[in-house]
Amino acid sequence: MKLQANIRLDQKVAALARSPEGNLLIDAFAKNWREIDQINQKICNTNGVVATSYFKNLATSLITTNTQDKAIEIKKGDLND
Repeated sequence: MKLQANIRLDQKVAALARSPEGNLLIDAFAKNWREIDQINQKICNTNGVVATSYFKNLATSLITTNTQDKAIEIKKGDLND
């Protein structure tokens, strides 16, 4: 799938981050998320994977910064791709 995966480190202690149930948390990164539905399905079907944090159509906007570090809001539908 050409993903870069990193085991998440705990921010409070020198240990690996875990879910409340004790499962390791792994962050996955892709150069292109255009096929995120298919990527998520493949990850979910991988032996040992308990769940993902992909929540399709849950968020309706996000707040980020532009190149001048000014906060901007992007609402669902603002971007064409």
